[in-house]
Amino acid sequence: MGGPDRYRHDGRVQDTVAVALITSLSTLAAAALTGLVGALSIRRQLAHQLTVARQESAERRATRRDELRRASYVGLMSACD
Repeated sequence: MGGPDRYRHDGRVQDTVAVALITSLSTLAAAALTGLVGALSIRRQLAHQLTVARQESAERRATRRDELRRASYVGLMSACD
């Protein structure tokens, strides 16, 4: 009925299951870590792009403001002539 060979076989199956479980969990953990690192990297890139876009927008507004001031000054000077 289930002599010593039966336990040896069950032990091999249990070892195989344990190895498969450890392998699958380590693969899952590696994938999760890779996803986290990727998400953090993308977040940092987006934050940088947002900062650059805000700076460029502020520069465009300042340039437009300066152009309008110049145009107003030129118009005023022309009206005074």
